[in-house]
Amino acid sequence: MKKQGYTLAQTLIPVCILICAIGMLVAKCVRHSNEQASISQLKIAYQMLTEAYITTANLYGNPTYWHFRTENNKENGYIILLALSEGTPQMKVFEKDSSPDYEHSGLDGKVPALFTTDKIKKNFSQASLGNNLYLYATGLNPYCDEVYGESTPLQNVCGEIIVDLNGENRPNIFGKDTFLFYITANGIVPSGLEDDKKNPFPDECSLINSQGYGCTAWVLMNQNMDYISCSNLNWDKKSCK
Repeated sequence: MKKQGYTLAQTLIPVCILICAIGMLVAKCVRHSNEQASISQLKIAYQMLTEAYITTANLYGNPTYWHFRTENNKENGYIILLALSEGTPQMKVFEKDSSPDYEHSGLDGKVPALFTTDKIKKNFSQASLGNNLYLYATGLNPYCDEVYGESTPLQNVCGEIIVDLNGENRPNIFGKDTFLFYITANGIVPSGLEDDKKNPFPDECSLINSQGYGCTAWVLMNQNMDYISCSNLNWDKKSCK
C-alpha cells in the first residue's frame, strides 16, 4: 500500500507542475493578446485623430486659427474637439456639463494629481470617437508656443488629448488603456518621444512612481507594452527580450 501511494504521488507531482505551467502559459497568452488588441486600437485612434487634424487644418489652418483665445483650458479643449469633429463624422463632442467623469490611475496605481475627477471636470472637455473610444482635450496655449522638446514635432504645442481606448471599462490606467497625445501646430504627436522633455519615456512610463503619461510613442513605434513586465527599458533597449 505504501508503495502504491508513493507511486501515485510521483505521478501527481509532474501532473501538477504541468497544470501550473499550462496555466502560466495561458495567462501569458491572454495578456499578450490583450496588449496586442490595445496596440491595434491605439494605432487606429492615432490614425483617426491625424486624419481629423489634417481635414480640419485644410479647412481652417493649424490650431492657431481655431479661435480659442480664453484662459480657460476646458473651453479651449472644447473648441479643439469641435474643430476636429469637422474632420471625422464619428466624433461626438459632449456638451460641457453632460460628459461622463471617472478617474484614471497612473501606471504606478496612483491617481495622477492632474487627472482626478474634479480636475477632469475643471480642465478637460470630452468626446467619443466610436467603438467606446473616449477623448479628453485641454487647450494649454491658444498661441501654440509651448515647447516640449527640441525636435520639430514637439515645438508649438497647443494642448493635450487623452485617448481612453475602452471608455468606462477597466482598467482605466495610463499606459494600459489610456494614452496621451499632444496637439500642436504641426499635427497630433504621441507623448514620450525620445526627446520629449515634458513626459520622457524613462521617467513617465514606469511601474515605479510613474503616472504613465510617457508611454504613447513607445507603444506606437515599438509595437509592445513590455514596460509593464520589465523596468530597464530605454530607446536603446526596446523590449524585455
